[in-house]
Amino acid sequence: MVIKKDLIITVLATFCLVSTMFIVLPRSAQNLVSTASALSQYDPWCDINHDGKINILDVVAVTSRYGTTGDPALNISVTNWPTSHDVCVWWSQHIPPSTNIVTNNVYNASGFGHLNVLVAAEDLTGQVTVIFAAPLYNQTRVADVPIAFYTLVLTTSNYQAAISVDVPSQQFYFVAETTASSSCYIYLSYYLTWS
Repeated sequence: MVIKKDLIITVLATFCLVSTMFIVLPRSAQNLVSTASALSQYDPWCDINHDGKINILDVVAVTSRYGTTGDPALNISVTNWPTSHDVCVWWSQHIPPSTNIVTNNVYNASGFGHLNVLVAAEDLTGQVTVIFAAPLYNQTRVADVPIAFYTLVLTTSNYQAAISVDVPSQQFYFVAETTASSSCYIYLSYYLTWS
């Protein structure tokens, strides 16, 4: 049997407990809101049906497959591969005897794996040496030493070439050298590929 006195104590205790919760709850609710807003940013890995929205349709897709097993590897199609265009370095550039010419630019190979070069020498007397080089940086990130990573000698019988080499560095450049008795007009272009 419930006594009036017990009922009044129960009501007062409940009132005190509820009023205390209303004082404490706004502080914890602020933490919950800040945590929820951090988690509420769009995550494409959670968008199961790839419609740009994470909603109940994604939940249905996941729950309908609950308990299944399989290969966890995702089939991912990369669509933002770096692109390369043919770059003309020298076009009918004359190299007189005992001269070396270096490209004006240091070319960027970031994201690529192979360097493909077309080179030809016209009106060649003697020989011309074409060097593919990359800068070696010191500890203060200054290009300290040029390193030749491919050397090609063009002669009157072998005056053109198509070369494909691995990209050894993020940057590269070209050098062409003639001997004391050789000269030519040189043509060189390149393009980069990822594999």
